[in-house]
Amino acid sequence: MAMLDASPTAAPPPPPPSLPAPGSFVSGTGVALAGVVPAPAALSAKLAALAAGGRQSLQLIMDFDRTISTHFYSPGVKGASCHGVVESRWTGDARAKALEYNEYYYPIEVGALPVAEKVPFMREWYERINALILASGVSRSEIADLAASAPLRLRAGATELLDWADAHGVPVTVFSAGIADVAEAVLRAKWRPGGLPPGVRVVSNRMAFASDDPAAAVAGFGPVLHMFNKTFSVLAEFDPAWAAAVAGRRHVVLVGDGLGDAAMADGLDAAVVLRAGLVNVDVDRNAHLYAPLFDVLITGDGPLDDVLAVVRSLPE
Repeated sequence: MAMLDASPTAAPPPPPPSLPAPGSFVSGTGVALAGVVPAPAALSAKLAALAAGGRQSLQLIMDFDRTISTHFYSPGVKGASCHGVVESRWTGDARAKALEYNEYYYPIEVGALPVAEKVPFMREWYERINALILASGVSRSEIADLAASAPLRLRAGATELLDWADAHGVPVTVFSAGIADVAEAVLRAKWRPGGLPPGVRVVSNRMAFASDDPAAAVAGFGPVLHMFNKTFSVLAEFDPAWAAAVAGRRHVVLVGDGLGDAAMADGLDAAVVLRAGLVNVDVDRNAHLYAPLFDVLITGDGPLDDVLAVVRSLPE
């Protein structure tokens, strides 16, 4: 059936404005970035403000899945998320249900519904997956083994960035809609086997266990943190002591791969927030969605070199 108001002479929609070429940004203080910088003057102003405050005013807020970890494990093979690490041990009905939930809820997550209307669906998705995890009876020791063997790689530059922050006393909040216990196990397995330093805090969905025995099975979950409530205001509800400890550091470098990650510092009384967005896939299509929200775009599952360049440029 023909569309009633179709017009053969209607002009096509205008193309999105072109973005600066990657690697074209150099600040007045000599900070050169390899990524795409949508608004060079605005980024230069933020870099100047960060430099004026120095490292003593700085904190990092980073997503985990597809940010500290890579999107791809190997060419064409997607890496595991925190939930994927746990689900990798599932077979039969549990695996079928997890796939069913993903096929139903993921299109809602990325679809055109207003965020407020998506939230109940996201909570329901998490609750259903959490029920499967509880039924699986996974233990702390199993999570450690799964984290060490999962098809998951840390992004190039991630360990260097975490090491730099630890060495310079800059706190890092790993703020994730994944699973805290898994993210911590991955970081121990692939970064700090002796345990995370006190300046790195994972704020995420946390499991409760029946006892401190490593063989004890998961017995419950805390409040749900999903992709649409990752703000500093919610972080303060999940971990008030940590939020209070970092609240005085009003200069933020934020790193995330989701559009919602741009809001991770919302609710913090920040003087400046420099946002680095990871456009891991479909760069030509997605870069224009990220450009209004992030100050620098790291494309193609690339390394965190630009974030390192920023923080290393700051004085003590």
